[in-house]
Amino acid sequence: LIDAQYTDTITIQAVSAREDSVRTDRTSLYLLGSMNDPIFGRSNASFATQIRLPASNIKFPENIEVDSIVLSLTHNGFYGDDKNANPFTVEVWELDEDIRIDTAYYSNKSILKKSLIGTATLIPNLEDSIYIQKQKLPPHLRIKLDKQLAENFIEAAQQDILSSNNTFIEFFKGIYVTSKPFSVGGAIYYFDLLSSFSNITMYYRTPSDTSSFTFLINESCARFNVFNNDYGFANSD
Repeated sequence: LIDAQYTDTITIQAVSAREDSVRTDRTSLYLLGSMNDPIFGRSNASFATQIRLPASNIKFPENIEVDSIVLSLTHNGFYGDDKNANPFTVEVWELDEDIRIDTAYYSNKSILKKSLIGTATLIPNLEDSIYIQKQKLPPHLRIKLDKQLAENFIEAAQQDILSSNNTFIEFFKGIYVTSKPFSVGGAIYYFDLLSSFSNITMYYRTPSDTSSFTFLINESCARFNVFNNDYGFANSD
């Protein structure tokens, strides 16, 4: 009863237009990993973030001995086909430039790195819970960092550098988390940096006790993704 017409002879010609960059700061999730796509080539995702103190005037006990310092990142999914097949190598670098919460950052941002402070080769497990000190925690990535970083934080506390977030961020500008590219296939993993389980935790002991201290990643931290694409691996047809 309606006056309708149709045709099946329309031809559509479409192309992809490459964007120079997109804004990536203060998003809900942060991406890490790499993929090799036969059409679009190799894509690599990394991110940078500040870390902050949970309080002012931080002091550590005397005669403290560091056991370990660990970066934790809460999983929130992945894109790709190699979740259970290909391990990937994650690198954690100390930033060598100031980043600011009130600045817009874009996907093509160049990063100044100071030193490598942690690395791990692993296959992320997005399903199983983790028990840490008898506490059941949601699935997350754990990367052990260089113990010298913890020693630097302890020494900084003795010099009152951990008296406020302003002095601490000036001392330690943040971290840059990246990964080695997959040779074939690959996956991009999503992480929730604002989860309470995403942080850097320093585990230590004294002659009378064991304890830990947590550096935070929160809404006050400058944070953004960085993307690199190698079109040399793409199909030019």
